[in-house]
Amino acid sequence: PALTLSGTDGSGYPQVRLRIGLPAELLAGDPSGKLVFAVVENGVPVDVAAIEPVGGESEPLDVVLLIDTSGSMKGAPMAAARESAERFVDAVGPDVRIAIVGFSSRPRVVSAFTTDRARLGKAIASLEPAGETSVYDALVTASKMSSDPGSRRAAVLLSDGGDTVSASSLDVAIRAMRSAGMPVYAVALSSPEFNPRALRLVASRTGGRLLEAKEAGSLSGYFEGIAEELTGAYDVTFASHRPNTKDLEIDLTAELDGKKAALKTVVTNPMYAGPVEDAGTGLTPISGGGLPALVVTTVLAFASVALLVGGAGLILIPEPTQLGQLKYYDQLQATADAASTTGGMKSKLVDAVGAAAGRGGFTDLFRGMLERAGLPVRPAEYITMHILLVVAVGVAARVLLRNLPVAFLLIIIATVVPLWALEYLARRRIRRFEEQLPDVLNLVAGSLRAGWGMMQAIDLAAKEVGEPAGPELRRAETEARLGVPVETALQSMADRLSSEDFAWAVTAISIQREVGGNLAEVLDIVANTVRERGALRRQIEGLTAEGRFSAIILICLPFVEIILLLLINPGYISLLWTNAIGVVISVLAVVLLVVGSIWLNKATKVEV
Repeated sequence: PALTLSGTDGSGYPQVRLRIGLPAELLAGDPSGKLVFAVVENGVPVDVAAIEPVGGESEPLDVVLLIDTSGSMKGAPMAAARESAERFVDAVGPDVRIAIVGFSSRPRVVSAFTTDRARLGKAIASLEPAGETSVYDALVTASKMSSDPGSRRAAVLLSDGGDTVSASSLDVAIRAMRSAGMPVYAVALSSPEFNPRALRLVASRTGGRLLEAKEAGSLSGYFEGIAEELTGAYDVTFASHRPNTKDLEIDLTAELDGKKAALKTVVTNPMYAGPVEDAGTGLTPISGGGLPALVVTTVLAFASVALLVGGAGLILIPEPTQLGQLKYYDQLQATADAASTTGGMKSKLVDAVGAAAGRGGFTDLFRGMLERAGLPVRPAEYITMHILLVVAVGVAARVLLRNLPVAFLLIIIATVVPLWALEYLARRRIRRFEEQLPDVLNLVAGSLRAGWGMMQAIDLAAKEVGEPAGPELRRAETEARLGVPVETALQSMADRLSSEDFAWAVTAISIQREVGGNLAEVLDIVANTVRERGALRRQIEGLTAEGRFSAIILICLPFVEIILLLLINPGYISLLWTNAIGVVISVLAVVLLVVGSIWLNKATKVEV
């Protein structure tokens, strides 16, 4: 059996006091021997200065009984719960004040703190099962119930399933019980919805313990055992030998009539204790309004942030010149015509976003990305859709998951993934263009040999080849017919596509037009060179495919694990940012991840 630790006091250091609860197994059988405690501190035995029983008039005991009254408790489980609660009331003694809280879809205080056993019996008999399970809300309610300032408080919880409808999270419930100084003794009754993981975390973090009952008939024994533990608490004081360590590793053993119970715990060394935490502002929090209030406040919060960012952009970013506005006319004519016919709120929103983005230079940035990707979308439209996607993902994650760290991660993903997808589409389109380039150059060279001019050769190539080379050549031809030099139009096409191979061909054309020569032969040589480079590039990609795939898995795996742990066990992963050592580990992990990502990228990327 294990001892339970419900509190520590190092104010009289080197005297350290531990409040210990004895397990029912140690107290069973009407013990008559002497209770002996032994303490080992950091591997060194220390002297036990005092052993004092807790309770009596100087420190009365107040207990909140939390009984699950959800629909899954119908029948035998509910009957056993009532009987167990009645036995608990009888076992703790007449001086212990008890309160009854039943919880289903929401918690309900059935009886406030009282020593009137008849009143408690009526309250227990009135419990009826119906609805969902709100364990976390019930714990928060219990922590707020008034009690005598000098009393010792505890909570005894019975549930047969996991939380389904609470507005409060697991972390909020644990913090509330810890702030109230109430250890939670939880009894988990096995059922189809059995989920003891959360109850085990609540019990361990508050100084209580979890008991798992396989059947309803065993509940009474568990409740009587908890009653014995609560009324059999002791304050054990030992003299520390003042180790020069931040934490004190305590091994405590209790022995009674030949039976032993032990406890291993870590206590902060008072010599290294930090400053006392601020008690707060004393403001009374506004009570929650449930899911509708959560939705409204979340939407308003995101809208406020969006308006703040937009307003700051309108004020701080300078006005654009009229010459800069002419860049908008480079978009595809079909898209411009379609956009000009739209009206109403959508058009106004897109125009407002476009104006703000244009002042910051984002329009030019996204215009280049959209052109490389071949998407017939205006920059303002894309930016608007991107912002709406991020806001929608953030609101949905906050409302549905009710987990702020997960919502923050999903917002980051919603911000980064569209940009990555845009860059992926651009790279794929450029790769297809470079695969077409040798055939395009051979076609232009053949046209020149046949006696055609450069403009006629480009026009023929634009008609004969498909996407993406065809539309890009038609755009270059149109620019040349409007008065732009052919070399300049082709160089703009090379810059737009970020194609080094095509830039070589443009350089050859420019040199030929300045100094003369056989351009058809030069283009054939360039085409053969590009074709050989493409074959070598594909061979290298095939050889490095396994390494690149491994790099993607290794980089993405930490983020996937973080999201899963935030959903499954947020209290466990939260130590990475709520604990000083965890923060150091997190920063080190991020640095190593960045270094590893750069190293993997360099190891799997071969320039041709």
